[in-house]
Amino acid sequence: MESRPVNEKKPHIIIFNPDEMRADTLAHLGNPAAITPNLDQMAREDGVSFRHAFCQNPVCVPSRCSFFTGLYPHVNGHRTMSYLLRPGEDSLLKELKEAGYYVWMNDRNDLTAGQYEGWTEEHADRIFYGGGRKPAPGPVDPHIRGRGGASIITPIFVGS
Repeated sequence: MESRPVNEKKPHIIIFNPDEMRADTLAHLGNPAAITPNLDQMAREDGVSFRHAFCQNPVCVPSRCSFFTGLYPHVNGHRTMSYLLRPGEDSLLKELKEAGYYVWMNDRNDLTAGQYEGWTEEHADRIFYGGGRKPAPGPVDPHIRGRGGASIITPIFVGS
């Protein structure tokens, strides 16, 4: 990392890495049914959006570990959802923090192993644990998939 003059401001970096969100769910990448005005504006004015990005693993944890370490998932054994970053493994977030960036992380990060006390904190200055939030709304119709009982189930495939 090249050094900057002390008085030079570092660029802001926002890494938006949602779970299970393909490119075709965003309006600015061509989906006319998507309503994503804030992400579209950020991509248009200040950000970078990757139309042809590919994940390293179809499972979120190994893919996220690879994304944040720059290593293929198998290199440090991140093969399933049970193998998060462990002490001794660096990440982009930890390197940004050590470079003087203020790093904010959502609690549900699927990146660092929570059983190691202080490990997640090594990667972020502040971790949002979601306290005080209202619960997510449920479906408008709580019986959207039926009220139970075989008589109301309509098979999608009928055949032998």
